[in-house]
Amino acid sequence: MNNWIFTTIGVGGVVLIISIIFFVKDSHVMSQSQKKASFLLPNLSLALLSFLWIGLAVYLYMDVQTQVNYFLK
Repeated sequence: MNNWIFTTIGVGGVVLIISIIFFVKDSHVMSQSQKKASFLLPNLSLALLSFLWIGLAVYLYMDVQTQVNYFLK
């Protein structure tokens, strides 16, 4: 069960790194082509999604640990 939790955290971390890379590249393109700030909205939503993904993985880990401790007592 812990493998799934660590895999989920890993996927969230990879998505966060990818969103930061895309944000930096798109912000550079945006400054050169003078596009609107809404051009970065997909990148920001991807970063938010990765934070939520990591947060849910941590919550899942804590929930599993609580259940294991409950049944061991």
